[in-house]
Amino acid sequence: MAQTAVGAPSLREGQIVRGVIAEKILSRAAGGDIAFGKLVKWGTDPNRLVIELPVLPAADVDAIATAAVIASAMVAQSIAANLFNGVIGRDRITPCRTVSVTFDASADWDTPSGECRVDIYGYDARGAEIHDQVARPNLGAVVYAASTRMAFAGVTRIDIEACNGAGGTATAGVSNDLTELSPLDYPGVALYQSMKEPNTATHEIAQYDSVDVLREGVVAVKVEHAVSVGDGAWVRILAAGADLRGQFTGQDGADTPTTYARLAGARFMSSAAIDGMAELEIGG
Repeated sequence: MAQTAVGAPSLREGQIVRGVIAEKILSRAAGGDIAFGKLVKWGTDPNRLVIELPVLPAADVDAIATAAVIASAMVAQSIAANLFNGVIGRDRITPCRTVSVTFDASADWDTPSGECRVDIYGYDARGAEIHDQVARPNLGAVVYAASTRMAFAGVTRIDIEACNGAGGTATAGVSNDLTELSPLDYPGVALYQSMKEPNTATHEIAQYDSVDVLREGVVAVKVEHAVSVGDGAWVRILAAGADLRGQFTGQDGADTPTTYARLAGARFMSSAAIDGMAELEIGG
């Protein structure tokens, strides 16, 4: 009896590529429509809900501390997080973003060295301590703003060197010069469900349906650009036409931080062409 030929199996978005233990998968309700193979975010109640990636919040110049907290002084200062009074203050920055300092138009920010240095301490997407510095050159009565070069998940302290006077004020906030996604805020990838087939909807999982999310392991995802083995993973955070928030690429998105954000701890385990299927390891 002739055997029936069987075609080569094809990967589907959100399909587990390698075996994982049950503890690496969580089950939640969808807080809104969700697509297979896309990164999801915790919902308003992390014990119950996950959601599609929301729109990137706008930059906010005083989200960490207002001018009531930050002022020039003729002695060095160290401002602890418990004094932060912005809408974010000492809380987590989600997604992780650069920190900005906006100085008012006061010559009191000038220093004998030629610039006022502000050191910002905090932690990154993986919880590691980080430190960066912004500097305001002596400009006299000119408003000046500068941003860090690192994405902060939170700020724990701001140090300011001694200045020429005590009449200047400043604010500390968040900017979108660099964005990064932390597994603490974005738990994983929505898994494929065969019971949803056939399905032609853009979002296969409807609001309040059950959704399984892979937190750690290797999963198949569709990529916007060609990727190679070992590439870090970047995630679309700005929807554009058929391109959804939460889909993946290996293309460095540092130059387009309001479109793509790096996913901490993720890397591609296979290569793929544009719009191809690649194996993505998350939670590493």
